[in-house]
Amino acid sequence: MQGVAEANGLPQPSKQLHLSNGPNSVHDVVNSLIYVPCFELFYFVSDVVLEKNAYSEYKASRSHVQNFYGKFSVQLSHPNSALLKAKRLFCLDNLLRKKGNSGSREKEEHFVELPPEHVLSVSFLEGAEVSASCVLVALTTEKCNEHFSLERLEVLGDAFLKFAVGRHLFLVHSSLDEGQLTRKGSDVINNSNLLKLATTNSLQAYIRDQSFDPCQFFALCRPCSVVCSVEMEKSIHPSHCSRVTSAETDLRCTKSHHWLHNKTMADVMEALVGATTRKTQSDNTNQTTLGGKSITQN
Repeated sequence: MQGVAEANGLPQPSKQLHLSNGPNSVHDVVNSLIYVPCFELFYFVSDVVLEKNAYSEYKASRSHVQNFYGKFSVQLSHPNSALLKAKRLFCLDNLLRKKGNSGSREKEEHFVELPPEHVLSVSFLEGAEVSASCVLVALTTEKCNEHFSLERLEVLGDAFLKFAVGRHLFLVHSSLDEGQLTRKGSDVINNSNLLKLATTNSLQAYIRDQSFDPCQFFALCRPCSVVCSVEMEKSIHPSHCSRVTSAETDLRCTKSHHWLHNKTMADVMEALVGATTRKTQSDNTNQTTLGGKSITQN
């Protein structure tokens, strides 16, 4: 394998790969999570294909270099780097019914090969220890009448956001006084921005905001196909519409026909941040939780 890599000018396993957010060693990239902005998809890296690079055939007699330039107008700067063998994440498939097959079948693993320079390494540090039960707590409000809710995590997330954004603004804007820093920080982490971030990621489909009702149950990410509109609203939610007043204009219906206040969605965002930072003590928590500058830019 090393002889093939050397003959093709490819990096050895001990050397670094040029990723979009900086150089990383091959050891750190393998078995890690990456994000490809061009595709807007997450992948898991299982290996590095040392015998191939961006000049290798992609498909239809085109190389990766030609594909990226033709489809995204992107010129690869490190075409000689070895390709990443990656598997796409969050790809849902119905294995019970597939084009006329009556029986169930096993899912075949599908891998793709990607040039490393246009992928982002995703590192969660200690945040990777966040459990599914902790995420469930962050998605559950008091209205569910469970023995747990998001309130404690929301307090932690709110405190951390204020610290992270305040620290970022302090370091970036050295000419602002304390009042200007406070106002600018409030503009960044207000409920409107948190709501926008939540709806952009379809968070409303996951929030638990009412007690379990078999007649109104929809599995997560499998919403009802009926879209709520002004015309359909009364027929879908007759009991709820009679209780809605003009003062509750911020109410919205999720894709599963559960009604949520805008503030509830903002609270859940803060709770999820709290869940991520609950066990994180690293000084790099700012970048880990906020995705670099995603919150401050919004």
